[in-house]
Amino acid sequence: MVAHFGRSVGPEQPRPADFAEFEHKLAAKYAAGRLAKTVTVTRMIFRWAYESELIGTLPRFGPGFKAASKRAARAAKAEQGKNLFDAEETRRMLDRAGAAG
Repeated sequence: MVAHFGRSVGPEQPRPADFAEFEHKLAAKYAAGRLAKTVTVTRMIFRWAYESELIGTLPRFGPGFKAASKRAARAAKAEQGKNLFDAEETRRMLDRAGAAG
């Protein structure tokens, strides 16, 4: 979040368009599940700061900064498939690690 907005930006300065741009940048880099978690944590940070009276108002996140639905996250994960190693790959990894027995 700091890398995107910068250190000099105050907590009340980002606008909905800024959060939508941040979400778009995250979506290009992360899968749906990680994106949803990052959006949720970002919102939690601002809510905590507001409830702790560290900031005067909550920023307006806008409709473009929402976590992906669980359905979308499940579909993306199913599309990716399982990440399994076959027997030969496992043997090569064990040989390289010096743990083959």
